[in-house]
Amino acid sequence: MFIFVVLGISNLKNQDNLTKLRLLSVAFCNGFVIALFCEGGQGLIDETGHIFNNLMDCPWYIWNTKNRLLLLTFMTNCLEPLKFSVAGIALDRQLTAS
Repeated sequence: MFIFVVLGISNLKNQDNLTKLRLLSVAFCNGFVIALFCEGGQGLIDETGHIFNNLMDCPWYIWNTKNRLLLLTFMTNCLEPLKFSVAGIALDRQLTAS
């Protein structure tokens, strides 16, 4: 979508003011939506990263063996935070900055 906006901006000499305004509003809305998605993705990464820290604070030493093993399994699965990514591009603050 960004490429089409750039191509449209390069041909603004022959356009009237209404078309320029429409193109500017589309570019602004696309940037705003991308920023919102990236902020939501970064929030997911941050919150799922806190799960492991909260599990470490559990009073596991008073639990029975079965529950301790479940806690270890759950902690192993929580080592890497969840994130939305497609083709190696993740929704996070790095994408917003780039």
